[in-house]
Amino acid sequence: MIRNCVLAILCTIAIGGCTPLRRPSVRDVAAELRMRVADSLATVSLFQEAVGEYAQVAQEFPNSPFYKTAVLKAAYLSSHPRNSTASDSASLTWFGLYLALPISGDEKNRIEMEISLLNRLIGLKNMVARQKVQFDSLRFVLKERSLELQTRSGQLRDLEAQLKQANEELSKLRDVDINISNHRIKK
Repeated sequence: MIRNCVLAILCTIAIGGCTPLRRPSVRDVAAELRMRVADSLATVSLFQEAVGEYAQVAQEFPNSPFYKTAVLKAAYLSSHPRNSTASDSASLTWFGLYLALPISGDEKNRIEMEISLLNRLIGLKNMVARQKVQFDSLRFVLKERSLELQTRSGQLRDLEAQLKQANEELSKLRDVDINISNHRIKK
């Protein structure tokens, strides 16, 4: 009977471990509280503030169990479409930090895909910005040319009117010259 009790106690110790349950440290509790605040801010779409809270958790508690989650959530919320201050470059920085952490192969592939997509998005945004500058430049040149064309068109109309008037005056002078010639011949 005693042997069975000792055997049961040994099995319990082997299965449950012989270390006492770890109580969370004050720093872990503080990190958890900040994470809850950040999660609440993200829930009500205050993304900029939530990113700030996650960033503080990551900076102040790098050894806490919440560090990894804080970095990942900061990465996603930094480029969230409804984040008015979204920054793809900040998101890339956070994803880079997360990629340096010990993560599974599947998770690493997923994060590398996120980084690749963000890099492509940044490239596309840069290309659109360059094209917008070119478009604005072309629109300015087109407006200048249009004004120049209108000016030249007005000048052309003026010249045509002057030419018409000169032709009319020349025609009158020719008629006068013919009349004078005819008058001399008659004399």
